[in-house]
Amino acid sequence: MWERKSNDQDLVTASYIRNVEKCSVDNTQKQLQKNDDGSVDIYFGPKAPKGKESNWLPTDPKRRFFLLARFYGPEPALFDGSFELNDIELVK
Repeated sequence: MWERKSNDQDLVTASYIRNVEKCSVDNTQKQLQKNDDGSVDIYFGPKAPKGKESNWLPTDPKRRFFLLARFYGPEPALFDGSFELNDIELVK
């Protein structure tokens, strides 16, 4: 299982972003939209892209944030270095 989170860039608490409706996306969510190759695009920002709401994590445009990836029961690829997260891309 994997999970992607967006957290407040408060270096003291690193808390969840305040006043947002959800703070994580994970591969167990039935509504998650997958690409044809099985990969998943996750969108971060103050507003969800149209049609991508299930793959969106809200952020506060007035605050800095950081992203966190968690893996539960990871496969060997995570440990041997053959698994890679894609780079974050700016989408307009």
